[in-house]
Amino acid sequence: MMAFDWDPFTGGTDSELMARGAASHGGKGGFVLLIIQFWPYVLMGFSGYFALGEFSFLKRELR
Repeated sequence: MMAFDWDPFTGGTDSELMARGAASHGGKGGFVLLIIQFWPYVLMGFSGYFALGEFSFLKRELR
């Protein structure tokens, strides 16, 4: 999905409304929004890490 410029906030949300809500609650939602924005990258990193570990394990076992 990210190859097609995927943006989780394109679902009709108004940036002014999001900013007003974050400001009225002390900005506590910014961390959650940051996690939502970068979660696909985290998943890709973990899958690459575990795939590398699995390939090295199989390489040792198949010798």
